Amino acid sequence: MAFAAHAPEGPPPTITTVLSPLLLLLLLALALALSLDVIFRRTLFPARGRLLDNVEGPLYVNNKCINCAACSSFSPSVFSRNTDGNYHVVYKQPSSEKEIEESRAALAACPVAAIRVDHIKHGKDNDESTYAYAYAHDHQNELAINPKFNGRPHPFPRLVSPNNFPNDVYYIGHHYSKSFGAFPYLVSSTTSPSESAKSMSKSWIMVDTPKYSQSAIDTIESITGSNGPSYLVLTHVDDTADHNKWKNKYPNLKRIFHSGDLGPVYNWIGDDSLEDVEILLGMKSPVVSVSDLYEKQQQRLQLFDINGNPIENDNDNDVVLVHTPGHSPGSISLLKRPKKSISNDNSEYEYPGVLFTGDTYSYTTRDDGHMTGFPRYGNDLRLQSKIIPLLLDLDWLIIAPGHGHVRDYTATTTTTMTSTMTSTATAKHNNDVREKEMVDAIDELLHYSQN
Repeated sequence: MAFAAHAPEGPPPTITTVLSPLLLLLLLALALALSLDVIFRRTLFPARGRLLDNVEGPLYVNNKCINCAACSSFSPSVFSRNTDGNYHVVYKQPSSEKEIEESRAALAACPVAAIRVDHIKHGKDNDESTYAYAYAHDHQNELAINPKFNGRPHPFPRLVSPNNFPNDVYYIGHHYSKSFGAFPYLVSSTTSPSESAKSMSKSWIMVDTPKYSQSAIDTIESITGSNGPSYLVLTHVDDTADHNKWKNKYPNLKRIFHSGDLGPVYNWIGDDSLEDVEILLGMKSPVVSVSDLYEKQQQRLQLFDINGNPIENDNDNDVVLVHTPGHSPGSISLLKRPKKSISNDNSEYEYPGVLFTGDTYSYTTRDDGHMTGFPRYGNDLRLQSKIIPLLLDLDWLIIAPGHGHVRDYTATTTTTMTSTMTSTATAKHNNDVREKEMVDAIDELLHYSQN
């Protein structure tokens, strides 16, 4: 007896009916992932990316922070590293006039616009006290960089030393993310404008590059006039962004760079135009290997005048270029020599020397604060550890670095100490502090070089 095949009920299965449950599961999983992501972001980074470590109030740092430390350098009583040291936050809302002005400088300098001010609207009832919201609104306007909101001048230029001397060494602000937020400076020099010129005249030197913008141009020309700076010292390859734009703006600008940072290995940014700078230094500091790290015999720094000519240390140039390799092979520093006052004690100065060090030597707020050679990022840490002690052969009391904080040794003595100490004793105190901090920085470099 023949049996007919039993036909299945309903239509035959298709790829659509088989995949439908899978697609549904995938869509549900995706929706859950997106929900969790939103919850995570809102928890870790509230509205506008505000980092949770910020104190309550209108001023805050968001999750764009690159931890360059510009904010805490300009406004140390308001900004600080978070507990883990991974980024900077507002740990105190500005209240005094000084803190407001310093916070405006931090806002203007931030290379990634990570510092923000909450905008509080009028005419709405809030659960918070009227005083708190009035405070926030007032500070929103007071902290604005644009003068049209508060009548305050732009935060830059500003003098480097809190003692207001030297009175011709300035922060420019306008830090650039492509230079990792490095500090640009302006410093004056009374020097010969050319090798053949016999007369001396005042010129301006820019140390490393701010982000090219009309605001930066206005800041620079408020000091230099419309001709701009005469020289641009590029301390090392990392901090050279926009140097061509500044050259195009000021055709007479002479850019200074060291050949040690050229080539496919050390010119890691691939900017071949650095080979065409107006003053390309070539001679190197003849630092040799010695058994005793602190022995300076046969070791010295290679110095140049501002036009790139090799010179000795016993010259009368008011600014000197110095080859300071280690962080990179072509790292250079600029020394603004001190001006001695006319007094019975030759150890007194009208203003102290300032050494612009790039990333060779700086002050960091990490680990409770100390001098450093940035060992995490250096090229030849052992060479750098030999170069740093030689900096004591130069006459300076202020370190103006590319990153980190300015270290002003004229501020290490209190008013009480200064009033009770002779100028010779004050100088010895400053030198003792410098040497101790330098030993610690060298030890740090050597520790990292062994890892």
